[in-house]
Amino acid sequence: MIKHLALLLLSLTSCSLLTTKSEPIEYFTLNKVKDSCIESIEIKAPSYLLSEKIILRKGDHLIGSLNNSYWISPIQNLVTEIVTNKDGNYLAKLTIADLYFDVESNQLIFSYDLNLCDRKNCSAKSNTILIKVMTKNPIDIIKAHQSIFNKLVNDACKSI
Repeated sequence: MIKHLALLLLSLTSCSLLTTKSEPIEYFTLNKVKDSCIESIEIKAPSYLLSEKIILRKGDHLIGSLNNSYWISPIQNLVTEIVTNKDGNYLAKLTIADLYFDVESNQLIFSYDLNLCDRKNCSAKSNTILIKVMTKNPIDIIKAHQSIFNKLVNDACKSI
């Protein structure tokens, strides 16, 4: 009995030694893009992008996510919410090839294909947008994401 009690105390002590205070988890959202011409959008992307994680990349092969920082909903749901406008005239198909913060260059990189159609015509555009981020602060990375989606919609709507 005493042996079991000693083992229990030892395990509880070792657990308390191993635990550290963790950083709070933060959830982020984006603002609705003003004056969008997009009524509805279908989004496709690699499966690792279709999550709540804010993706980071270092070099060609190392992919991770921003520690303790997440989107409030999966990125495709968030983008759909912020770029659509019920009064828009265009249907869009957005294929996201890449969307990540490059930790070596401090740039947010967004590569995509966008097909935009009204009731009569369609147009297609492929592009990569690079936004320089001054710090690795999560707020600055989120602001860069907002800038990317503002640019996506503004470029698409003025080109039609």
